[in-house]
Amino acid sequence: MENKKIFVNFKMHFSEDEVSCYLQNIRGKIKCKDVVFFPSNLYSYMFLKEHYKVGLQNIYKENVGAYTGEVSAYQASSMGIEYALIGHSERRNLFHEKNSDIAKKICVATENDVTAVLCVGETKKERLFHREKKVVKKQIKEALKNIKTGEYLILAYEPIWAIGGMESLCLKEIEAMVLYIRKIIQKYFPNVVIPILYGGSIHEENIKELLTLKEVDGFLIGSASLDFKKLLKIIEVAVPM
Repeated sequence: MENKKIFVNFKMHFSEDEVSCYLQNIRGKIKCKDVVFFPSNLYSYMFLKEHYKVGLQNIYKENVGAYTGEVSAYQASSMGIEYALIGHSERRNLFHEKNSDIAKKICVATENDVTAVLCVGETKKERLFHREKKVVKKQIKEALKNIKTGEYLILAYEPIWAIGGMESLCLKEIEAMVLYIRKIIQKYFPNVVIPILYGGSIHEENIKELLTLKEVDGFLIGSASLDFKKLLKIIEVAVPM
């Protein structure tokens, strides 16, 4: 079995001292290159100094300009940051990001050799009304309409209602959605294998079960990663070294 990718999203957690303590506790214990950290922008340099792969939790849709408070893929690339989360449900819901904005962000990311991690997923209501495939297809279609290559692209399927909690889809439901997503993106990039991650209520108790999903290439982990002990347990199982 190939190692799964583990993408760690800290969101807006930790102070500088807490990051320093976290890094001290994991130092020398994560040697696999399939682990990528997404800290707050302020602390990216701390993970880069430790030679971890790093991503941004968000980027702006332009490379340079008078956009106070924003960070670009151009700037990220210049620092050695290789990834960027784009279209996360919290960005869509809290900051009202549209699919058109997400499409522009993916373009600037790939133009700067930054791998765009496109996040897609449905709400609980959309799933209850069996609209999850329609919703996800629209998100992907509108986000990728101007992308010419899939070389710098990863998809992350996160059912919105499962993020940060203990509720999750059953294995068959996850597998079905990932297979559906794979069929959609193969139409855009038939000659490129696009990795697909799953996110939503992933923790040390269910990681072994989730590893049986052959179509899932890795996991996007949020709340469970805030405890370094839990993260190390997940990594130990998912990416044995």
